[in-house]
Amino acid sequence: MSLQKAVTGLSKKFYNVQALIHTTALDDDHRSYGGEDDVRGSMKGVQLESYEEKLRERKKEDKTRKLEYMKSALGDDFDNITAYHEFSLNSDGRTWRKQELNYTNKMSLGDMVMKAGDNLLVNIPGLIGEQLFISQDERQREVDAHMGFPRSLRNIINFTIPEGYKVVGVQNLNMNIDNETGAFAVQATVEGNTLNILVKKLYKQTTVKKENWSKFMEMLDAAFNFSQKKLLLKKI
Repeated sequence: MSLQKAVTGLSKKFYNVQALIHTTALDDDHRSYGGEDDVRGSMKGVQLESYEEKLRERKKEDKTRKLEYMKSALGDDFDNITAYHEFSLNSDGRTWRKQELNYTNKMSLGDMVMKAGDNLLVNIPGLIGEQLFISQDERQREVDAHMGFPRSLRNIINFTIPEGYKVVGVQNLNMNIDNETGAFAVQATVEGNTLNILVKKLYKQTTVKKENWSKFMEMLDAAFNFSQKKLLLKKI
């Protein structure tokens, strides 16, 4: 599975550490602001050689640490990661020219497919990550709920349908829940052997009044229920 994240605005505060830790971000800063690459500017001879050797070792260790860190960090969204393979920082989002934080994860997920005779049940909607489940005790609020800030989330899923199968019930994925507190919408189509799913989730308010909590739960419930669905791949 390849998971690409593109983050802008205030939402970057949630993802900056995840994306930049164990990378060359600090070295890039030195170059971006016209300074020396790092402390090497004041070193010579044996001292410089020793430093550069340690730097190479650190960068090699960072690559391993990055994979371990990302597997753990993404566990908040996916509790079924069996292996984390590769991390790519496409844009660190820290310059005026490139304000979007963009990075790609490659990993393997387990427990996504169930056999049903000759057919397959696949939890493709679960690729949007873990969604908040509202228990019965949490369905009544005595105070307002603070969301931090309004924001929008978008997931684009492109699933290659295996040869010899067809997807059944794609139209049942489509939905649009929209009210004054938030929105959750899904558009699913099949083009050739590719299932395309566009998922949009919108938090419209910084503070959801307790009187509107039931409306906000409509969006949260829709997102959770969607993430639990399984698609039937029928043998042809």
